[in-house]
Amino acid sequence: MKFLRCHNSVFFTTVFLILLVTAFSTRNPFLILVYAILALYVILPNLEMFRESNSTERVLMVLLISCITLLLPISCIRNGSALIHYLVVLISLGAAFVLTRKLDVYLTANRISLLLTQATVFIYLFLSGFRWFGSEEGQLLENMLPHSSQNVVTSYMILLQASYSILNFLLARNPSTTTSVITLFICIVGFGRGSILASIMIVLVNVLSYLSWESFTRGVVSIIVGMGVAMFLFSIYSEGVSAFLYENTKLAGGMYDGARSQMIQDYMSQIDPITFITGASYKDTSIELEFNDNPHNSFIRAHHIFGLPYLLSIMLFPISLLWNRSRTSINAYSASMLLVIFFRAFTEPILFPTPLDFYFFALFFALNHNGTI
Repeated sequence: MKFLRCHNSVFFTTVFLILLVTAFSTRNPFLILVYAILALYVILPNLEMFRESNSTERVLMVLLISCITLLLPISCIRNGSALIHYLVVLISLGAAFVLTRKLDVYLTANRISLLLTQATVFIYLFLSGFRWFGSEEGQLLENMLPHSSQNVVTSYMILLQASYSILNFLLARNPSTTTSVITLFICIVGFGRGSILASIMIVLVNVLSYLSWESFTRGVVSIIVGMGVAMFLFSIYSEGVSAFLYENTKLAGGMYDGARSQMIQDYMSQIDPITFITGASYKDTSIELEFNDNPHNSFIRAHHIFGLPYLLSIMLFPISLLWNRSRTSINAYSASMLLVIFFRAFTEPILFPTPLDFYFFALFFALNHNGTI
């Protein structure tokens, strides 16, 4: 506990979160190594803390580690990087547990890291001069990260925003409306589709929570008034909004994504009774031949690397929270944000297993530790 008291400060936790996102988003080997060392620096001196975990935390951690350990030999045969993914899961799980022991510190670090990330995007946009906004030939965020598309930038932003929103509502009962609107703007500039829809959902959840969480009567009245105002504004500006979205986003093309649908079909065609359990290969699928082994889907990625037991154990983390007692407002708010995270993870491989799993595990530990959802 001495280590935790000395090092689990707002500054240290903020540096950790910023390094995590920067290392993973840039794929810089040196930054990844520094992050791994820092994560071990968090975990190893605090191993005795895991004895203080409650029964739910302990069962799920043991189950997850057992599942990936059991299938590790098979995973290593199919995927040469499986051992690295194995270590990523252990590091993400351990660091998330330790750094959520002080939720007020973790909340503040989340707020600062989110604001700094948003500020970085705005600085980049300012330096680029917002040129070619809405043009697929010159999408503004396409070149912000090396070796990554602008979908990655907006996906990270969704994850950071949803994480902060849950923590802020959990500890302070404050919807994060302002930051969620900023996130929506960034996603619109990012020319996305899934990220725009996800950020709109985050804004709506925050607005409705701000209007309604204190009392049922206030909630009903606020929702009715809010819908009336929204309909009035839409009747006035609908044509302009529709034209803007059509010209500057992918929403005009509808929700169907042929490439992603093809990848799902190709992967499902690889599954037989054995690979249904152990995970299937990408061999000779569009995932391998056209998309460089990137399935653009966190759940396919999870099944491919560690199989069905790992995927099911991951799903048990949010499901287990349903048995905890809490106020209805926190239940509804947290569940809504988790659904947004899953929605975005379904179209981008930002989780399962990646270093960003830290945020997923941290939300579970924060909510479970506080007896919520």
